[in-house]
Amino acid sequence: PKEATAVQILIGNNPNGTPSVTYAPPISSKITEGLEDGVWYFSARMKNEAGWGKISRFRAQVDTTPPEPFDIAFLDGKETDNPTPAILFEANDALSGIKYYRVKIGDGDFVDFTPNKDVLSSPFVTPRQDPGKKTVIVQAYDRAGNYTTESDEFVIKPLMLPEITGYPKEAESGKPLVIEGRTAYPDGGVIIWLQDE
Repeated sequence: PKEATAVQILIGNNPNGTPSVTYAPPISSKITEGLEDGVWYFSARMKNEAGWGKISRFRAQVDTTPPEPFDIAFLDGKETDNPTPAILFEANDALSGIKYYRVKIGDGDFVDFTPNKDVLSSPFVTPRQDPGKKTVIVQAYDRAGNYTTESDEFVIKPLMLPEITGYPKEAESGKPLVIEGRTAYPDGGVIIWLQDE
């Protein structure tokens, strides 16, 4: 305020600290460098003709450390014929906590992923993937904007096609058409298409 004649400030680890560094005339800003990671408290009070005012305090959390390394798990296995496999990962950050993840599969773009707030390790279900080897990159971001990157590979196996093993060379009217074959999937359905003759 214009009527302030002095200001006292303090930056320290005590949440109830009393400002002790006096600036007269008062300053309007202060840059503090070299604070270690952790919780810090900024305290300030101003003086005018009536004396010193009440102390105002602000809690600041310094976090320059990225989240801890983490593992990527493939719930369908590292080789699967499921074109939308589920991937599980859970990072930890002791200072500010994990805010969200960014996930990239193959040549695709990064997508943001925030797990269910009640279940921090909820799985990420991939968009539909073509068969082949894929690289997944996961970045875990803490609330201070630091991040850790992990990656792994998985394989989407192609679906096995049904195989026709026998059929008659000619079909007779009124008689059943018997086509024999096999497929690798139990209870799988097969659609047969007949054309003209």
